Amino acid sequence: MRLPHAELAEVDPAKVRGYLLSDAHPVGKAKARFFREAGFGESTIELLIDGLLQIARMQEVLGAFETVHGVKYVPMVSWIPPRADVSGCERSGSLIAGRSGRGL
Repeated sequence: MRLPHAELAEVDPAKVRGYLLSDAHPVGKAKARFFREAGFGESTIELLIDGLLQIARMQEVLGAFETVHGVKYVPMVSWIPPRADVSGCERSGSLIAGRSGRGL
């Protein structure tokens, strides 16, 4: 299964900064550590956003379930991070489609 309406997917740069790359966010800090160790940061935020959009548009979704924020989709993620010494990553992650079905 693919992400429904994937061609309409959007990634909010403020959400990436304030959640996925924030060492201070109570939930996001573990994700921030993962992304920073892979070579993502303020100088590569557009690369991260492009990668997230590519995952939303091209990767298979393993499952989906309803949350208070919208539907949470779990894709199989396969990508190459910006750091040359970090191997490509293959793992499941999550994408939340907000009530509009567009936000990630």
